Amino acid sequence: MATRRDTTGAAARSAYAGVVAGTGRLSRAWEEQARNWIAWARRPGFDSWWHLRERFLALVPPPGAATLDLGCGEGRISRELRARGHRVHGVDASPTLVSAARDADHGGAYAVAEGTALPFADGVFDVVVSHNVLMDVDDLTGTVAEAARVLRPGGRSASPSLTRWRT
Repeated sequence: MATRRDTTGAAARSAYAGVVAGTGRLSRAWEEQARNWIAWARRPGFDSWWHLRERFLALVPPPGAATLDLGCGEGRISRELRARGHRVHGVDASPTLVSAARDADHGGAYAVAEGTALPFADGVFDVVVSHNVLMDVDDLTGTVAEAARVLRPGGRSASPSLTRWRT
Protein backbone atom coordinates (compact mmCIF):
# COMPACT_ATOMS: atom_id res chain seq x y z
CA MET A 1 0.00 0.00 0.00
CA ALA A 2 1.36 3.40 -0.98
CA THR A 3 1.62 6.06 1.68
CA ARG A 4 1.20 9.77 1.22
CA ARG A 5 4.24 11.84 2.12
CA ASP A 6 3.19 14.75 4.28
CA THR A 7 6.04 17.24 4.03
CA THR A 8 4.11 20.42 4.85
CA GLY A 9 2.42 18.85 7.87
CA ALA A 10 5.71 17.42 9.10
CA ALA A 11 7.31 20.87 8.99
CA ALA A 12 4.42 22.44 10.89
CA ARG A 13 4.41 19.68 13.52
CA SER A 14 8.18 19.97 13.88
CA ALA A 15 7.92 23.72 14.49
CA TYR A 16 5.10 23.15 16.97
CA ALA A 17 7.14 20.53 18.83
CA GLY A 18 10.03 22.99 19.10
CA VAL A 19 7.76 25.64 20.58
CA VAL A 20 6.25 23.20 23.04
CA ALA A 21 9.77 22.33 24.13
CA GLY A 22 10.22 26.00 25.03
CA THR A 23 12.22 27.27 22.06
CA GLY A 24 9.84 30.08 21.03
CA ARG A 25 6.44 31.68 21.04
CA LEU A 26 3.54 30.00 19.30
CA SER A 27 2.59 33.10 17.33
CA ARG A 28 6.14 33.36 15.98
CA ALA A 29 6.11 29.68 15.03
CA TRP A 30 2.84 30.12 13.13
CA GLU A 31 4.30 33.06 11.20
CA GLU A 32 7.43 31.04 10.40
CA GLN A 33 5.30 28.14 9.14
CA ALA A 34 2.57 30.21 7.48
CA ARG A 35 3.43 29.22 3.90
CA ASN A 36 3.42 25.53 4.87
CA TRP A 37 0.06 25.96 6.61
CA ILE A 38 -1.46 27.71 3.58
CA ALA A 39 -0.39 24.82 1.33
CA TRP A 40 -1.73 22.29 3.85
CA ALA A 41 -5.05 24.06 4.47
CA ARG A 42 -5.83 24.67 0.82
CA ARG A 43 -5.25 21.11 -0.30
CA PRO A 44 -8.78 19.63 -0.52
CA GLY A 45 -9.28 16.40 1.38
CA PHE A 46 -5.85 16.52 2.97
CA ASP A 47 -6.40 17.36 6.62
CA SER A 48 -9.14 16.69 9.17
CA TRP A 49 -11.07 19.89 8.28
CA TRP A 50 -12.30 18.35 5.05
CA HIS A 51 -13.65 15.33 6.90
CA LEU A 52 -15.04 17.12 9.95
CA ARG A 53 -16.20 20.49 8.59
CA GLU A 54 -19.91 19.68 8.43
CA ARG A 55 -19.79 18.54 12.07
CA PHE A 56 -18.06 21.76 13.06
CA LEU A 57 -20.35 23.99 11.03
CA ALA A 58 -23.36 22.32 12.67
CA LEU A 59 -22.00 23.58 16.03
CA VAL A 60 -21.74 27.19 14.88
CA PRO A 61 -24.68 29.36 15.95
CA PRO A 62 -26.72 30.96 13.16
CA PRO A 63 -25.59 34.30 11.73
CA GLY A 64 -26.30 37.44 13.69
CA ALA A 65 -25.03 40.99 13.31
CA ALA A 66 -21.35 40.00 13.33
CA THR A 67 -19.17 36.90 13.72
CA LEU A 68 -15.54 36.88 14.85
CA ASP A 69 -13.25 34.19 13.45
CA LEU A 70 -10.53 34.27 16.12
CA GLY A 71 -7.33 32.75 14.74
CA CYS A 72 -8.66 32.80 11.18
CA GLY A 73 -5.43 31.56 9.63
CA GLU A 74 -5.62 31.68 5.85
CA GLY A 75 -9.36 32.30 6.03
CA ARG A 76 -11.00 29.04 5.01
CA ILE A 77 -13.46 29.03 7.91
CA SER A 78 -14.23 32.72 7.44
CA ARG A 79 -15.04 31.97 3.80
CA GLU A 80 -17.26 29.02 4.78
CA LEU A 81 -19.12 31.16 7.32
CA ARG A 82 -19.57 34.03 4.85
CA ALA A 83 -21.04 31.57 2.35
CA ARG A 84 -23.57 30.65 5.08
CA GLY A 85 -24.64 34.24 5.69
CA HIS A 86 -22.31 35.31 8.51
CA ARG A 87 -20.78 38.80 8.49
CA VAL A 88 -17.31 37.67 9.48
CA HIS A 89 -14.33 39.55 10.84
CA GLY A 90 -11.23 37.35 10.83
CA VAL A 91 -8.20 38.00 13.03
CA ASP A 92 -4.90 36.20 13.28
CA ALA A 93 -1.50 37.00 14.77
CA SER A 94 0.28 35.98 11.55
CA PRO A 95 0.57 38.76 8.94
CA THR A 96 1.29 36.17 6.24
CA LEU A 97 -1.87 34.20 7.05
CA VAL A 98 -4.02 37.35 7.17
CA SER A 99 -2.60 38.44 3.80
CA ALA A 100 -3.50 35.03 2.34
CA ALA A 101 -7.02 35.31 3.79
CA ARG A 102 -7.47 38.75 2.19
CA ASP A 103 -6.13 37.52 -1.15
CA ALA A 104 -8.61 34.62 -1.18
CA ASP A 105 -11.59 36.69 -0.01
CA HIS A 106 -11.55 40.24 -1.35
CA GLY A 107 -14.89 41.05 0.27
CA GLY A 108 -13.83 39.78 3.69
CA ALA A 109 -12.71 41.77 6.72
CA TYR A 110 -9.37 40.61 8.15
CA ALA A 111 -6.95 42.09 10.67
CA VAL A 112 -3.63 41.16 12.22
CA ALA A 113 -4.07 40.96 16.00
CA GLU A 114 -3.06 38.87 18.98
CA GLY A 115 -5.95 37.10 20.69
CA THR A 116 -5.18 39.02 23.86
CA ALA A 117 -5.57 42.44 22.20
CA LEU A 118 -8.51 42.37 19.78
CA PRO A 119 -9.14 45.65 17.91
CA PHE A 120 -12.89 45.72 18.60
CA ALA A 121 -15.20 47.42 21.09
CA ASP A 122 -16.86 45.47 23.89
CA GLY A 123 -19.82 43.27 22.97
CA VAL A 124 -19.82 43.74 19.18
CA PHE A 125 -20.05 40.08 18.12
CA ASP A 126 -23.01 37.71 18.31
CA VAL A 127 -20.77 34.74 17.56
CA VAL A 128 -17.10 34.01 18.24
CA VAL A 129 -15.57 31.06 16.41
CA SER A 130 -12.09 29.73 17.15
CA HIS A 131 -11.64 26.43 15.35
CA ASN A 132 -8.50 24.55 16.47
CA VAL A 133 -7.07 27.79 17.86
CA LEU A 134 -7.07 27.81 21.64
CA MET A 135 -4.53 25.00 21.80
CA ASP A 136 -2.10 27.23 19.87
CA VAL A 137 -2.18 30.57 21.68
CA ASP A 138 0.55 31.98 23.90
CA ASP A 139 -1.89 33.16 26.60
CA LEU A 140 -4.99 30.96 26.84
CA THR A 141 -6.53 32.82 29.78
CA GLY A 142 -5.99 36.23 28.18
CA THR A 143 -7.30 35.07 24.80
CA VAL A 144 -10.49 33.58 26.27
CA ALA A 145 -11.06 36.71 28.37
CA GLU A 146 -10.63 38.93 25.31
CA ALA A 147 -13.02 36.77 23.25
CA ALA A 148 -15.58 37.09 26.07
CA ARG A 149 -15.07 40.87 26.11
CA VAL A 150 -16.00 41.29 22.43
CA LEU A 151 -18.91 38.83 22.63
CA ARG A 152 -22.24 40.54 23.27
CA PRO A 153 -24.24 39.50 26.33
CA GLY A 154 -26.10 36.35 25.36
CA GLY A 155 -23.74 35.77 22.42
CA ARG A 156 -22.41 32.32 21.64
CA SER A 157 -19.01 30.80 21.02
CA ALA A 158 -17.88 27.71 19.11
CA SER A 159 -14.30 26.76 20.00
CA PRO A 160 -13.69 23.07 19.33
CA SER A 161 -10.33 21.41 18.85
CA LEU A 162 -11.10 18.83 16.19
CA THR A 163 -7.92 16.96 15.47
CA ARG A 164 -6.60 13.49 14.90
CA TRP A 165 -3.46 14.29 16.90
CA ARG A 166 -3.50 12.94 20.39
CA THR A 167 -2.70 15.77 22.78
